[in-house]
Amino acid sequence: MDDEQSLEALAQADEALDTAREQGAIGPVTWFVRQVALLLRVIGRNAKRIAVTIAGATLVLVGVVLLVLPGPGLLVIIAGLAILATEFVWAERLLRKAKDTAAGAAEKGTGALRRLRSSSPPQPPPPDS
Repeated sequence: MDDEQSLEALAQADEALDTAREQGAIGPVTWFVRQVALLLRVIGRNAKRIAVTIAGATLVLVGVVLLVLPGPGLLVIIAGLAILATEFVWAERLLRKAKDTAAGAAEKGTGALRRLRSSSPPQPPPPDS
């Protein structure tokens, strides 16, 4: 269920509770407890999204700093995107693109390494006579 459907369902549940309360079908304590439960559900969903955003953005920023300083900058950026991709589609697309780029670079690197290994070793210069 996406956020829009979730909010719509919560609004309908809230409206049903208000109607039941007005008609005297439920007591004030039951109505209050259900209102608090609905509110906690909304807060819980948003708290997770906020925590994911802060953690992912922090890792991406640290990764950008590590591109300049010594450290595994690209790996940290990819880790941050992986965290962000759990909540955001745009981060999922960026992560996929980064993985494809990394796979292509790895293939290029291993291909160059194979060519170096398969080439003939350099010949020593002839001795001076």
